[in-house]
Amino acid sequence: MAVTLLAILHVIADSDNPQATVAQVMEALPSASYLAVSHAGSDLLDKRTLDSLKHIVTNMVHLAPGFRTREQVGRFFAGMGLVEPGLVRVGEWQRGPVAEGADETMLRCGVGRKR
Repeated sequence: MAVTLLAILHVIADSDNPQATVAQVMEALPSASYLAVSHAGSDLLDKRTLDSLKHIVTNMVHLAPGFRTREQVGRFFAGMGLVEPGLVRVGEWQRGPVAEGADETMLRCGVGRKR
């Protein structure tokens, strides 16, 4: 089984405890299940861009953004083994030549396998 949380967790504020929610969902799944996450990285954006995105999400989409660092996103995979190449920019998951600009994306992704 697999849970895919693609480009969703960064619009859930820390105050809503998304790590606990993800852990609860994964706890209900059998061993060898997978979790796939893509997440906007606060440490992948310059301050101006990050502030602009937070403003858009807050005022136009009416959500409290939770842009997170690599370390913070990694916590969603607690107790799991990360599938290679690990928690990397989205473009680094592509097989073959990396698309132009892929190393500049604001999204990180990872796949974890429940033990």
